[in-house]
Amino acid sequence: MLWTLASITDANDGEWDEDKIISIAMENIGNKKTSIKIPSIRILGNICAENDSSTNHVISQGGLNALVSELQTEERSPILLELCWALSNISSGPSLHVAQLLNAGAVDQLVSIGLANESFKTRKEAAIALANACGEASEYQIGKIVEAQGLKCLTEALKINDTELIVKALDAIDFILFAGEGGVDDDNKLLEEFNSLNGKQILDELLMHPNEQVFKKANVLTEKYYRSNMDLLDDPLATVDIECLHCFIGVAECGVE
Repeated sequence: MLWTLASITDANDGEWDEDKIISIAMENIGNKKTSIKIPSIRILGNICAENDSSTNHVISQGGLNALVSELQTEERSPILLELCWALSNISSGPSLHVAQLLNAGAVDQLVSIGLANESFKTRKEAAIALANACGEASEYQIGKIVEAQGLKCLTEALKINDTELIVKALDAIDFILFAGEGGVDDDNKLLEEFNSLNGKQILDELLMHPNEQVFKKANVLTEKYYRSNMDLLDDPLATVDIECLHCFIGVAECGVE
């Protein structure tokens, strides 16, 4: 029955009793059997993927606390993966949902998994959930995410050869650095933190990445947060169109002779 309900909620047609289905999932999420626990988590994750109102229903019925509680005690990678995915659907919401994630202790757990879990898929999903939270987070919330070593987790994600993960991590790091007093180098404490994690060196390496989207996003961060430190007059590449530079390093065709 639980997998049937998971399929129904995934259909996103709205032809079901949301509160009742949430209650059924909540009744079963604590079950030790994987065959029961995973579809229960999937139901909550599917509902949270609907819209902010549906996410509020899940949170108000204790769904967020239940997911975090399972995250704190569970060791099985397939279940941890499912939990991180469900939380990523909450973290992609508004600042209110980010605040609720922080208050529930979800961010600390996601960072821990993103930095140390043995399963790559689980680490990736945890990092994506963390990255999603940065998109709508307030400056205060960004500070709390950084305090929980979220910036470290996202910077480490840049080292993984996974284009989707790198792109999401770069976007999240941009939000974090911008929150550091608008990206002003001399006063940006978050930029200093990023530098202490070898972030600038990693960005330089990503400028040689074969994927054009990764290259462009890494270039945006470099221009935005480091360009003021570069001597443009002495830099022969400073006047080169960025597409031509990408062509020069053999990543893209620009058609310029």
